Amino acid sequence: LKREKPNKLIFELSPVNDGETDGTYTIEVTTQDLIGNVSEPIRTTFSYVTKVPIVASTVPEDGAQFNTPLDHVEAVLVDNSGAGLDPEKSRLTLIGPDGRAVSGTSDWQEPDTVVFTMKKLLATDGGDDGRYTIKVQAADKTGASAIYEFTFLYDTTPPEVKLVSPTDEYMTNESIDHVY
Repeated sequence: LKREKPNKLIFELSPVNDGETDGTYTIEVTTQDLIGNVSEPIRTTFSYVTKVPIVASTVPEDGAQFNTPLDHVEAVLVDNSGAGLDPEKSRLTLIGPDGRAVSGTSDWQEPDTVVFTMKKLLATDGGDDGRYTIKVQAADKTGASAIYEFTFLYDTTPPEVKLVSPTDEYMTNESIDHVY
């Protein structure tokens, strides 16, 4: 306890930032004057949180590669504070191969999932092919938050076969030992 001014006391804590001291704390203060009069106690409660919420999983999974039409992506969050996840501040954005946000809406599904629904299915003609980034903002009710990114590859374009040799209409009476 440290006196900064005649009417101001400071109580300093040195908590560890590894989650060990995370929790809800209550401070109660009463004062006494020189004559002996004692004030009513004043209480304040606060949360101390060093661990932010995390993403447990995404759909599609991080690093996935697939070619089936997609209309939504989702992320399951984990609360590390004990105060609960904040559905108003937790959101999901989908970034397309061109670096721009895909058009759609981010919604909360109880108890712990953020879902991004696209305005239209990804095309199956190769037009939407590429690497996508799922950007998740995970927030809890203490105000702690973190942003996470996960990627997946969407590829609907079949491989192209290009035959160089033997050429079309090629004629020979010798054995062919390789084709390229």
